[in-house]
Amino acid sequence: MSDPIETITAFEALDSRGRPTVGCTVVTRGGARGRAIVPSGASTGSHEARELRDGGERYGGYGVRRAVANVEGELLRAVRGIDVTDQEAVDRALRKADGTQDGGRLGANAILAISVATAQAAAAGRGLPLYAAVGDGPRTLPMPMINIISGGAHAARALDVQDFLVVPVGATTFAEAIETVARVRAATGEVLRDRGATWALVADEGGYGPQLSSNREALEVLSVAFERAGLIPGDDIAIAIDVAATQFHSPSEGTYVWETENRRMQADELVEELAAWSADFPIVSIEDALAEDDWDGWRTATDRLGGIQLLGDDLFVTSPDRLRRGIDDAVANAVLVKPNQIGTLSEAREVVEIAHVAGYATVLSARSGETEDHWLADLAIGWNTGQLKIGSTMRSERTAKMEPSARDRARTRRRHRAGPSKIRERVLTWRQSSSRTSRGRVPRSRPNWRTPPAMRSSWRSPTNICSLSPRRRMPSSPVSVASPRRSSMPPSAASRSRATGWASTTSMSTARPISASS
Repeated sequence: MSDPIETITAFEALDSRGRPTVGCTVVTRGGARGRAIVPSGASTGSHEARELRDGGERYGGYGVRRAVANVEGELLRAVRGIDVTDQEAVDRALRKADGTQDGGRLGANAILAISVATAQAAAAGRGLPLYAAVGDGPRTLPMPMINIISGGAHAARALDVQDFLVVPVGATTFAEAIETVARVRAATGEVLRDRGATWALVADEGGYGPQLSSNREALEVLSVAFERAGLIPGDDIAIAIDVAATQFHSPSEGTYVWETENRRMQADELVEELAAWSADFPIVSIEDALAEDDWDGWRTATDRLGGIQLLGDDLFVTSPDRLRRGIDDAVANAVLVKPNQIGTLSEAREVVEIAHVAGYATVLSARSGETEDHWLADLAIGWNTGQLKIGSTMRSERTAKMEPSARDRARTRRRHRAGPSKIRERVLTWRQSSSRTSRGRVPRSRPNWRTPPAMRSSWRSPTNICSLSPRRRMPSSPVSVASPRRSSMPPSAASRSRATGWASTTSMSTARPISASS
């Protein structure tokens, strides 16, 4: 039954960086209500949808009163009377009202606020959580990608590379995954303190913001932290990097400049540096390895690093058109999805669907300026993105994104087969390597690769999914990070197999999510 949008009220709120952002509440004629507050990024690509800011002295020019007025005025008039469950019709009306490619006339922040609040109201009207309302069929819990050390635009450029993250590849439940990365974060703090680094500084997304001697040292710190936490690199835990190369790219010279190391590199030299890192550390994902418009450099990176998940963020900016170009040119193999980069949920979902059809992995991502809304995690579950990048394990705007996954794991009732995954394949390659030289080859994917039966048989019973594995239970409190001992969890064949089993129910390339259905 149709339930048209009746009223929308908007307001100015502060995000996690203390900057204003747009929030709104959509109310239908039938009384359903949906509320959303949108995030904002610090490391933004030039092709992203454009927020509307007030300028002037108030909040340093970052105020959003004009965007708020547009929500309650022109945009409300555009969507009033449209059925709240017809998300595409609402989003089309919003786009038509703005009339620009980037949403900049009325504000992409204003447009997205209505788009998300509409989805929330539609879910409320149906009596469903958002993740159930936006998806159909079996759902999956995403593999978390958690920030530990930050640089770039997220930490006053203390390092050139923007983020060093960890992926709990050995975890068998979402709860175990979060416990694992929390141990790593605690251990990293002690390692930084022992090295005399500025371990007490917290970056925009909750990770540490230390000043280190080089970008590579951040990887060395993580490696020591893994051992202090009692975790086995490549078995229990792996590394992801957000290079954010656009931030240190000089388009006029065509070079990449690491100011903290006084280094200037060509694209192929930067790619070789990343390949060298991948030879020495269990790196399973690299984001924005090259700049947003360096398509030739991206082709080089894809050829050289194709065995690793290569994420396009600034490259694709959640744009269907740019993603299609990347697929046609065989550039990258995964896409970071940020709804505020494109402006509406319908367009963001289209990007996910295009990626899945093409075999590209998808990672739903938060922004550096976040709120305590958890709709992003609901979308990751409902859209089956397979991976979720939310920041670190501290600060409530980050931990709020874990709530839907924690809530939904209790509803798991379904097993599923493993499918191909760049991250799983990279983990296998790392383990099977007998030397650093062989690891450094970073082999490309094998199109006909299938999960061996032994790995499929190691899946945990779905009825146990909300508790830790009895075969590999984490301690009730983190292992003392001062202890140098190795993990008490031996790298048995079964545990190694489980570390590769978080696959989606489709053949798309994802990072081992846990299946769930209502």
